[in-house]
Amino acid sequence: MKSLGAGMTIGELARLADCRVDTIRYYERIGLLPKPGRSEGGQRRYGEAEARQLLFVRRLRDLGFSLDEAAGFVALRRRRTYGCAEFKQIADARIAQIRRQTARLRRLERRLREISAHCADGADCGVIEALWAADSVDLELLPRGTVCCAGASREA
Repeated sequence: MKSLGAGMTIGELARLADCRVDTIRYYERIGLLPKPGRSEGGQRRYGEAEARQLLFVRRLRDLGFSLDEAAGFVALRRRRTYGCAEFKQIADARIAQIRRQTARLRRLERRLREISAHCADGADCGVIEALWAADSVDLELLPRGTVCCAGASREA
């Protein structure tokens, strides 16, 4: 692998950052990455600054930050006048969001277990029919005691 300052191609940069070439191009289009220099043949060439910024964005994305939040962090980094309070405020909001998502996923897991408990080895799945016929996307509103494959109703 090339060092960060060696004039990498977009493919080399993508491998370094473990992302797709399309992701790099998209980040350039939305201003998350600066437009790179070009070789005499018109090929994009990336230096250490672009590589560091892409790695920074990828780390932020891996931590669950949105592209808008990542852009905010990039802007803070560019200003070089950032403080821990700014990061902490954004990180705390993200932590709260993760906790809400985790609670929702736990509820979803419980409900899915309840629903799948009605499945047997028959040919026609009553659970699929109940999911099809439901008037809401909320799994909590799916009728309990759905008749399933074996034709018998079991209460959750």
